[in-house]
Amino acid sequence: MVEIMIVVAIIGMLAAVAIPNLMRSSAKGAEMNCFTNQRTINANKLSWATDNNKVGSKSASPSMDDLKDYFEGKKLPKCRSGGSYTVGDMSTSPTCSEHGCYLDEAEEGDEGDE
Repeated sequence: MVEIMIVVAIIGMLAAVAIPNLMRSSAKGAEMNCFTNQRTINANKLSWATDNNKVGSKSASPSMDDLKDYFEGKKLPKCRSGGSYTVGDMSTSPTCSEHGCYLDEAEEGDEGDE
């Protein structure tokens, strides 16, 4: 009986350590997926601008429907955390209502690497 209680206690301690780490890695995965989606939206925005002779026009503002043809399978990306994406005009980066904008942060980080 004591052995079973010890085994249950050990399993409980392992679960107490593993579950928070699993939750953190799941949240980090959702953030990285969101970052990837924002990069894809931005790349498709640039393709849309090229195809519609809007390159250099900072005020041109495609909608997600305008970009739908540029996504694989014409499927719009979805934030795994339930956020929604705002495309913005050509002078701004896409943002997520749940995670904000990663592209501006990534560009600042890239500048420091030079």
